Amino acid sequence: MRGQGMWAAVLLVFAGMANAQPPAEEEIAPEQLLARIEAQNAARLQLARGLAATGEPRKLYAASLLVPMRMDLASKGLKREPEADAWLAQAIASGSTQPLIAMEAVRRCIGKDACAIDAAVQTLQGDGAADAGSQLLLKRLAEHRKDAAQAAQAWQRATQATRYGDSLAQLVGLLDEATRDMPWPVSDAARAAEWEQRNGGSYADQERAITLFGIAATVWMPELKTAFDACPKDIGEPARRQACERVFSVMADSTSNAVAQAGARWMFEASAGTPAQARWEARRRLLAWISIRASGVLGSEEGTAPKVSPADYMRWIGDDGELPAMRRLLAVHGIAAEPPADWQPPSTPQ
Repeated sequence: MRGQGMWAAVLLVFAGMANAQPPAEEEIAPEQLLARIEAQNAARLQLARGLAATGEPRKLYAASLLVPMRMDLASKGLKREPEADAWLAQAIASGSTQPLIAMEAVRRCIGKDACAIDAAVQTLQGDGAADAGSQLLLKRLAEHRKDAAQAAQAWQRATQATRYGDSLAQLVGLLDEATRDMPWPVSDAARAAEWEQRNGGSYADQERAITLFGIAATVWMPELKTAFDACPKDIGEPARRQACERVFSVMADSTSNAVAQAGARWMFEASAGTPAQARWEARRRLLAWISIRASGVLGSEEGTAPKVSPADYMRWIGDDGELPAMRRLLAVHGIAAEPPADWQPPSTPQ
């Protein structure tokens, strides 16, 4: 994958453009491709085992995510090696005081009925109470358990939250932190050497960044559906509408691009015919500018050494969140952080 393709993959994965096609690879015999994939998967599994051997909750969680998927002939679907679930269970047992692991514990309960999660729930109700996303997840858990009282309490906490966490950036940061000091297995050493001679930099760093972005995007669940289900467009009850406005205005201020855009869009539509709509239109316009211009930067460096490598960009996202990283990227390229007065985003089909 060439330099521009690397950058495009980072942006497309992180922006959620799941239908985009990856750059074409060189022709390769199916047997050779299968052998390459199996060798890289085996190397990733060994890397994951090294992380899990530390016994540290964050590294156990990272190890569980790094384990490659494999085809399960019985279920005719993809699944991970059994070790992955065991490591995740260990991470939850010893690390549920950390909100990111606590959120994964709750999702695992909903999806697999592995529900020894009292510590995780306490973490999200306590330290995580200021995060609307955590409370929406607890609302979904309560609905899964058919506990209307707990669902109402979780919704009430969501309406009082002061932020909407950028959990995708947190996942990227966790995976980056766990693997940055470990040798990353490359899929093709000869191709890596050719790429480094042509582009400069480390091919392993590039491949690591792309892989980690892909893993994080695959497991990320921002609870947007839970929010939209709670707040349909035709809300008539004033108190309910005000509660929804509090949740979605917090979403609109998230450092997550997808969450912020969803929040700003809901607030724009909800404020139709009021003076507040101009403010939300400006927020939507700003977010579109940042996203579109960052996309343009990442897709414009074919055949040249990029000013910011995917590995560095990954670190920025893990440290500060997605939108701050995008703004920093624009600054490096001398692009204004705000759109010109006459700029309008492209219209999108409804």
